[in-house]
Amino acid sequence: MGIQKFLNGIRISLLIFVLSSCNHSSSPTAPTEANLKTFPPQIFAIGDSITWGKGASVEGEGYPAMLEQKMLTAGYSGQVFNEGIPSATTEDFLPAWNWYLQQDAILLIMLGANDIMSPELCTDPRDQQNCQMLQNIRKMTTSALNAGALPVLATVTPTRTGDMLDMYNLAIQDLNVQLKLIAAELKVPIADTHSAILANGGDLLFSDAHHFNDQGYDVIASEFFTTLLKNPLMIEKFSD
Repeated sequence: MGIQKFLNGIRISLLIFVLSSCNHSSSPTAPTEANLKTFPPQIFAIGDSITWGKGASVEGEGYPAMLEQKMLTAGYSGQVFNEGIPSATTEDFLPAWNWYLQQDAILLIMLGANDIMSPELCTDPRDQQNCQMLQNIRKMTTSALNAGALPVLATVTPTRTGDMLDMYNLAIQDLNVQLKLIAAELKVPIADTHSAILANGGDLLFSDAHHFNDQGYDVIASEFFTTLLKNPLMIEKFSD
């Protein structure tokens, strides 16, 4: 546990350095045709190793690259930056959060899998007052709204049944109920990636106990894409 916290500290220090240098990697460059509808110049996919893309055929290219390609295919410009940090929790993103608030961006917030496996970060996923992770999500979402950014929440994806992490699935379901309540209260969209995984192949979409293969990441990308396009605020603000 001590080593993991040390490694997380290194990751966050690197994140802050990278953010301050504005040196992000992105998926395919958007074409320049004048008829492309315009999303904001930047969409940040914020998360842990699932966002990063562990288990994908090309490690480090998870759903963000697929989401950007879906946008381009549908005629939307814009870039989706992969801000996934393996093993990250909501606590890890707080030190650098103000940087994201300075951008004219959509913030895709997909965190919680590592929090739920750390009892000190979520004593009771059914109670927002006893789950630091839920308080952090509320703080991140509220501050994003106040700064004029557009946050999009996501439910926590399930773990593969029968594996060692299956024991967390009930807690994940409880956590997702609270995430949906927060999204409804703050009037922000939420991508139900948990339900999307279960409805489109379930255990067949995993590469290990809780990461996904390319098909699984494509399901997550599709859920975010659908959530973005069906939200009136997104369409009104960022479409031609």
